[in-house]
Amino acid sequence: MAKASTEADIYGLAASNLVAGSNLEGTVQSILEMGGGAWDRDTVMRALGAAYNNPERAVEYLYTGLPGQAEASAVVQALSVPAAVQAFPTSG
Repeated sequence: MAKASTEADIYGLAASNLVAGSNLEGTVQSILEMGGGAWDRDTVMRALGAAYNNPERAVEYLYTGLPGQAEASAVVQALSVPAAVQAFPTSG
């Protein structure tokens, strides 16, 4: 029974960090102020969405980058045609 109690405590702590409803706007404003103008509202909202409305994780993402950004830029670079290939016209 102690394990179930511990799991409930963990979930309770995790849920207490999440924001929604009327608390969301206040959290967004706090994060915007924390950034000192470095982030816009849309960026903060994307970070909160990626963090499943966990403000602490969202701030971490704002400083370190949203998950998937590194993978996305790597894919774009891999899909880009190298300049050397573009320099040679194809015959056809």
